[in-house]
Amino acid sequence: MAYQARERIVVVSDVHIGKRNPDGSPAGWFYGKYEKRLETILARVAENPRVRELVFLGDLFDTWLYSVEERPETVREIVDAWMDAPFMPRLLECVARLDAVWYIPGNHDMHVRQADLSRLTAGGKSIALTTIDRYSAHASELIGCDVRLEHGNDADFFNAPDRDSDTVQGLPFGYFVTRLIAKAPEFDYDAAFRSSYRMAMLAEARALATGHRDAGDKAGAESGMEISLGHRFIELFIDALVDFANAKREKPTHIGDDTPVRMPAGYALTTIGEVKSRYSSLLGEWLESHKTYMFAAAGKSGLDRYARKKFGEINWFLWLKRLMTPAKNEMLVVMGHTHYGKIERVRNRERLGVYANSGCVCENGKQAGARWVEIRKTARGCRVSLKRL
Repeated sequence: MAYQARERIVVVSDVHIGKRNPDGSPAGWFYGKYEKRLETILARVAENPRVRELVFLGDLFDTWLYSVEERPETVREIVDAWMDAPFMPRLLECVARLDAVWYIPGNHDMHVRQADLSRLTAGGKSIALTTIDRYSAHASELIGCDVRLEHGNDADFFNAPDRDSDTVQGLPFGYFVTRLIAKAPEFDYDAAFRSSYRMAMLAEARALATGHRDAGDKAGAESGMEISLGHRFIELFIDALVDFANAKREKPTHIGDDTPVRMPAGYALTTIGEVKSRYSSLLGEWLESHKTYMFAAAGKSGLDRYARKKFGEINWFLWLKRLMTPAKNEMLVVMGHTHYGKIERVRNRERLGVYANSGCVCENGKQAGARWVEIRKTARGCRVSLKRL
């Protein structure tokens, strides 16, 4: 049998393995099909002699989808609960057969630690936790062009790592959004965002008109009207979340400002009211960032603008030149997070290349079936393809 070069990297994201019910079935929004899909994908990866490495690009596990009354499980507890699942032998087969299996965290698994993955060991190797920059540099060497892999939540208003001091224990706002509606997945984020933003703007306009706010009183980007607007927005948005969640609950279990939010290990108990009092600067920072088209980057095209910027500034002269003269890809950008698999050729930027989104393995309403991405090195340059079940 002729030797086949192991030149491919497989990228899988957004499986959302989380809480397991007593009967062995998954709990949460993304239930019903991911176990079988993941087993099939991992079997194909393990049996393909051309695959060199496997990368989990965020949200393999889910430590967010727990109601406020529940204590969120750790990744280690989730791993322990699923060790007898049919996909686990295939996962361990990948760990043993491939050169490496890597893990880049997303937002729903932001708490993962290397120690949590210690049970996922086979052939003297285990899944290796890594960072965006470290793995992107490694992949670039393997593939022969510049490669950028990241989950994509950094572009998301709700789910980007929050580096401000005005947070609840350093957690992103989206963590509490998810906790509040863990039992109500039909919530329309975009409509609630727009409504809350509009109502906050109207409230600020009334304050200016009635003299309750000095239009000239601006002590920097983190004070004055911007902070007041951000605070009103957070209050209105959480009120909308609470109202929607209560509509799905029995009256004795309704939640409100005084409701405790049980936190994961290492965090102190908080309340819905405390969450409402924080994140006042978040809206202004996001509006200034211009990272995404949409208020939530989880839309089908939510990461397009953010991904295209990775290829540099727009250059129409280069676009025209590339139409006349075929050229090899200079860069590949792969993200997840949106749950919508796609491939887009980027020709009108400083660097020629492809943006690919790995979609998801979990169940969702945006796209039927599972998606994942393969990156490979060829004689004609670096290539990327979108696979599906």
